[in-house]
Amino acid sequence: MKPLSGPVRGHAPNAHAALSMLVVAVTLLVAPTTYAASGTYLFRDTLAPLESAGNTLVATFNNGPFVNGSFVNTTIDAIVCPGTPTVRGWSFPQYGGLRTPNNSPAVVGGSYTISMIVKFNPMRSGYSRLIDFSNSTLDTGIYELNGGLSLYPVGTFAPGSFVNDRYSFVTFTRDGTTGVVSVFVGTTPAGTYTDSGGLYIPLAQNVIFLMDNTTGSAAITESSPGIITYIKLIDTPVTAAAIAALQTEACSAVVAPTVTSVVPPSGPPAGGTAVTITGTLFTGATAVKFGANAAAGFTVVSDTQITATSPAGAVGVVDVTVTTASGTSAVSANDQFTYASGAPMSTPVPSLSGLSLAALSLLLLAAAAFCMRRWR
Repeated sequence: MKPLSGPVRGHAPNAHAALSMLVVAVTLLVAPTTYAASGTYLFRDTLAPLESAGNTLVATFNNGPFVNGSFVNTTIDAIVCPGTPTVRGWSFPQYGGLRTPNNSPAVVGGSYTISMIVKFNPMRSGYSRLIDFSNSTLDTGIYELNGGLSLYPVGTFAPGSFVNDRYSFVTFTRDGTTGVVSVFVGTTPAGTYTDSGGLYIPLAQNVIFLMDNTTGSAAITESSPGIITYIKLIDTPVTAAAIAALQTEACSAVVAPTVTSVVPPSGPPAGGTAVTITGTLFTGATAVKFGANAAAGFTVVSDTQITATSPAGAVGVVDVTVTTASGTSAVSANDQFTYASGAPMSTPVPSLSGLSLAALSLLLLAAAAFCMRRWR
């Protein structure tokens, strides 16, 4: 187990001499809109970046048989995104994480920016890995440490940056010319360290997130489970103004519901057709519409299914849409419902209870016995 802070190896730099914990004033500049190389990961049911040419993340695990993460709906806390958007995220297990091959293109090198929106739950006491630059071979890296940000083995920044089951937005930049590593919590500078020894640049192409190193004096165990909703990789250090733009980008990445089918796909203009709507992100739905008209009633069965009753409508085709706090489903050919003058209304098929079936069986047996006696 690592110490709570400070260097432990004989070759480690002097933390008190090298570490600047002063919050510095930052001149706000216009944030660039494009970068020479970048990777933007929003976890919308994929580990691929938004950029068409980029590195797809790879799920990793380092403690026994492989355990994968999963995509989930999650709401970002107001401390990070004031609008508390519901987004997709990747839920990672303890001992699990993500790896970027960092080779097509190589985004993280001597100069870089890495921004993350992540939470741990449950957050273990001690160290939980955030970023590993050693290709999983050394303890050196960036961690959450008892709520603060640890640049191990240098020292700890920004106590209170992490709280159990609450999202945090953190950014790390490195200037390849000066070696200065800067830490930001939100858009607030939290300190700098002059990395003259190259502790925080990749030893190999891979950069690993959330999973602890597999070798070293404190291997495997220093990680917590949680959810990550955003990773941004840029091949240059950026200003606080640019970081604010990244935070806006991350907080705007809400995911609206989708409608993939409507069954049955037609009904009479008088309305009253019971339909099953299938899609995604239906939890918390506030409205279902057939064209411009609200459904006569609807029930959210699950995150992927809604039952609704069609309202009256004019003969023709309309789009069935679902609205949640994250937005309204985009119209498509899959969400169409046809009001047809000759279409029958949907009526339930009568069914017999178990008791009724038993009574009917006894009645049929009695009738059969009566007929056999009569024709002897």
